[in-house]
Amino acid sequence: MVGTVHFLSYAGVVKTYSDVTEIPSKNQPGTILQKRDLTVMDDSGTEVRVTLWNLKAVPDVWGNSPIVAFKALKVGVVVWCVVGRGVVGY
Repeated sequence: MVGTVHFLSYAGVVKTYSDVTEIPSKNQPGTILQKRDLTVMDDSGTEVRVTLWNLKAVPDVWGNSPIVAFKALKVGVVVWCVVGRGVVGY
Protein backbone atom coordinates (compact mmCIF):
# COMPACT_ATOMS: atom_id res chain seq x y z
CA MET A 1 0.00 0.00 0.00
CA VAL A 2 3.04 2.25 -0.11
CA GLY A 3 2.45 5.13 -2.48
CA THR A 4 -1.32 4.63 -2.46
CA VAL A 5 -3.34 7.77 -1.79
CA HIS A 6 -6.53 7.26 0.21
CA PHE A 7 -9.50 9.61 0.46
CA LEU A 8 -12.50 9.48 2.77
CA SER A 9 -15.62 11.42 3.64
CA TYR A 10 -16.18 12.30 7.28
CA ALA A 11 -18.81 14.14 9.31
CA GLY A 12 -18.95 15.07 12.96
CA VAL A 13 -18.77 17.78 15.59
CA VAL A 14 -15.76 20.06 15.96
CA LYS A 15 -14.38 19.33 19.44
CA THR A 16 -11.21 21.44 19.33
CA TYR A 17 -9.51 23.78 16.91
CA SER A 18 -6.20 25.58 16.79
CA ASP A 19 -5.44 29.17 15.94
CA VAL A 20 -4.26 29.80 12.39
CA THR A 21 -0.51 29.37 12.14
CA GLU A 22 1.74 30.47 9.33
CA ILE A 23 4.47 28.18 8.06
CA PRO A 24 6.92 28.48 5.16
CA SER A 25 6.21 26.29 2.12
CA LYS A 26 8.73 23.51 1.52
CA ASN A 27 7.96 23.45 -2.22
CA GLN A 28 7.69 27.18 -2.91
CA PRO A 29 10.46 29.15 -1.15
CA GLY A 30 9.27 32.54 0.02
CA THR A 31 5.61 31.43 0.18
CA ILE A 32 3.84 31.41 3.55
CA LEU A 33 1.00 28.90 4.10
CA GLN A 34 -1.81 29.27 6.62
CA LYS A 35 -2.83 26.19 8.58
CA ARG A 36 -5.47 25.29 11.17
CA ASP A 37 -6.04 21.90 12.84
CA LEU A 38 -9.48 20.69 13.87
CA THR A 39 -10.37 17.66 15.97
CA VAL A 40 -13.68 16.29 14.73
CA MET A 41 -15.66 13.55 16.54
CA ASP A 42 -18.28 11.43 14.79
CA ASP A 43 -21.33 9.71 16.31
CA SER A 44 -19.28 6.60 17.19
CA GLY A 45 -16.92 8.70 19.33
CA THR A 46 -14.04 8.37 16.87
CA GLU A 47 -11.90 11.51 16.64
CA VAL A 48 -10.06 12.58 13.49
CA ARG A 49 -7.62 15.46 13.13
CA VAL A 50 -8.33 17.51 10.01
CA THR A 51 -5.85 20.11 8.76
CA LEU A 52 -7.25 23.05 6.80
CA TRP A 53 -4.95 25.07 4.56
CA ASN A 54 -4.88 28.67 3.31
CA LEU A 55 -8.30 30.20 2.57
CA LYS A 56 -10.15 27.29 4.17
CA ALA A 57 -8.18 27.82 7.39
CA VAL A 58 -8.83 31.54 7.73
CA PRO A 59 -12.56 31.75 8.65
CA ASP A 60 -12.94 31.64 12.43
CA VAL A 61 -16.28 29.85 12.60
CA TRP A 62 -15.28 26.86 14.74
CA GLY A 63 -16.62 27.96 18.14
CA ASN A 64 -19.82 26.47 19.61
CA SER A 65 -18.98 22.97 18.28
CA PRO A 66 -20.42 23.19 14.75
CA ILE A 67 -21.36 20.07 12.84
CA VAL A 68 -19.15 19.69 9.77
CA ALA A 69 -18.90 17.35 6.81
CA PHE A 70 -15.87 16.80 4.61
CA LYS A 71 -15.79 15.04 1.25
CA ALA A 72 -12.62 13.52 -0.27
CA LEU A 73 -10.28 14.17 2.66
CA LYS A 74 -6.78 13.02 1.81
CA VAL A 75 -5.61 10.53 4.42
CA GLY A 76 -2.17 11.45 5.74
CA VAL A 77 -1.36 8.97 8.49
CA VAL A 78 -3.67 6.30 9.84
CA VAL A 79 -2.21 3.57 11.99
CA TRP A 80 -5.42 1.56 12.46
CA CYS A 81 -8.94 2.38 11.41
CA VAL A 82 -12.01 0.48 12.59
CA VAL A 83 -14.45 0.02 9.72
CA GLY A 84 -17.73 -1.65 10.62
CA ARG A 85 -16.76 -4.87 12.38
CA GLY A 86 -13.30 -5.21 10.85
CA VAL A 87 -10.01 -3.47 11.42
CA VAL A 88 -8.09 -2.08 8.47
CA GLY A 89 -4.47 -0.96 8.67
CA TYR A 90 -3.02 1.65 6.32
